[in-house]
Amino acid sequence: MLTPVKPGPARLRACVYHSQNLLQSILVTAQITATVQTDLKDGNIAEVEFSLSDRLQPDDLPERTLNILLNENLDGTHTFAVLGANVKKQFSIDQGNEAKLARQKLLDICSTRDKKGNLRYLYSDDNNSGDEAKLIRDLKELAYWGWKLYCHFAMEPLDDDFETKLEATLQGPSTIQIASTRSARYVYPWAAVYDKPFVRSPNSIVCSEALKLLRTGGSSGFLENISCPQNGCPQAADTNVVCPLRFWGFKHSIEQPANSGEIVREIPMASDPKCVMGAHSLLSGAQHCQEIERECYLTADYGETKNDIGKSLASTKPHLVYFYCHGGSTSGAPWLGVGKDEHIDSSDLKAWKVKWPETRPLVIINGCDTVDLNPDDLLDFVTTFAWTRASGIIGTEISIPESLAREFGREFLRQFLTGSTVRDVMHRVRIRLLEKYNLLGLAYTPYCYGDLHVARVPSPS
Repeated sequence: MLTPVKPGPARLRACVYHSQNLLQSILVTAQITATVQTDLKDGNIAEVEFSLSDRLQPDDLPERTLNILLNENLDGTHTFAVLGANVKKQFSIDQGNEAKLARQKLLDICSTRDKKGNLRYLYSDDNNSGDEAKLIRDLKELAYWGWKLYCHFAMEPLDDDFETKLEATLQGPSTIQIASTRSARYVYPWAAVYDKPFVRSPNSIVCSEALKLLRTGGSSGFLENISCPQNGCPQAADTNVVCPLRFWGFKHSIEQPANSGEIVREIPMASDPKCVMGAHSLLSGAQHCQEIERECYLTADYGETKNDIGKSLASTKPHLVYFYCHGGSTSGAPWLGVGKDEHIDSSDLKAWKVKWPETRPLVIINGCDTVDLNPDDLLDFVTTFAWTRASGIIGTEISIPESLAREFGREFLRQFLTGSTVRDVMHRVRIRLLEKYNLLGLAYTPYCYGDLHVARVPSPS
């Protein structure tokens, strides 16, 4: 490596990987001068910008297929560092509008606005079921924007070898780890990325084999182990055909672990699961709390005022923290809406001295009927909840209607509390919604280690 010709700051990133798990990323900034200097105010600086583990004893970490590091640069662009067994590339991209437009399409799929500007859910009933005609329309629209997401990511380096190797690496179901540095303020909707070449036209169709599988149906989960109909797609090269199983959220396992310096793989549980639940008063929080207590065999400390929720968060040792809420941001500061339009800010957790080093709860933010809290805003809460020693967050890419929020809450908690990993539960919930002609499982995103699970431990004597 050569010293840059021009004087000024130069940066170098040193990453430590193990089996495509990014353990640490260190950014080194050096001042390049034309002559020897001894009194530089800002000399060489090294900053740990990402840390999955500070112990660097990774032998027991499962292998990941691909690792994608995200970092925001001083000029507003974003660095993507991609590493797989046979692929390695670092490049910068402009933020662009692809992510925003893909999320808007997800929102358009599930809702419309009435004359007063309020969101109206488009699915037919509280079962969150669609129909074949709607699914076909939705798939063709979302595949178009999902393919643009893929192209924005895969084509930016202008490297044919990288494109070919990336496609080969992710040909089958894979585990992808997303590592966001402290400076990263750009959340890519990875679940909505679509990797089958697609040219939208009036003649575009959805794969007949996939539609046949959905029509035939079966018991809940019948699509879980199918990566492609008949173990091979005769229409793989047809750019006119959409395959629902080529969205990354259905095809791959995607994890975004917290940048906290430690890997949290389990939530120890020596008793029945305990939950702190905070809700907005205009939502059906009390009814939802009763149904998850009954169906998931947990005990919830439920509150609808900011004061009560704060006391519960500070005094309880929960295994789960569940916000069934609205959300938004004021002057760039995000908040969770509870009670009668009260706001919980990320800084409130510090004021309440909330810490959970023993139970390591998983936090679920089920943002209902609001479009004012976006995934970029959630990063503030991801960082703050890592400080509280929470194991991670489940959040949403878009505003979620209540019927979907309730179904997701029930199904996720029921399966997670039996010991299944977040990775497996997310895949099952997404697929089971797809079996009902509903694509909105792609709207939920986990910010935690994919192998996170509940571990039953002996009660203290």
